Amino acid sequence: MIDSTRSTSKVGLALAGGGPEGSIYEIGAVRALDEALESLAAVDPRQARIVELRYFTGLSVAEVAEVEDISPTTVKREWRTAKLWLYRELLRR
Repeated sequence: MIDSTRSTSKVGLALAGGGPEGSIYEIGAVRALDEALESLAAVDPRQARIVELRYFTGLSVAEVAEVEDISPTTVKREWRTAKLWLYRELLRR
């Protein structure tokens, strides 16, 4: 049930990259995600950078680890934490 809600909610679609392309809904979701990512960068720049590298450029965990000169385990932990933080932030909007 939770997965179903996530997949159809604004937050779930924004994080999954879904939704009707070019729609007002998609533009609003992208704007909300951008604002949430800016807020995350103010709190934790490394997590924001990891989100940018994973979500927007599609780098793998190993590639992000190499680019950022951190361990893959750290990338996984920071990625997981950042996604939760963004999810919570997007729910507030």
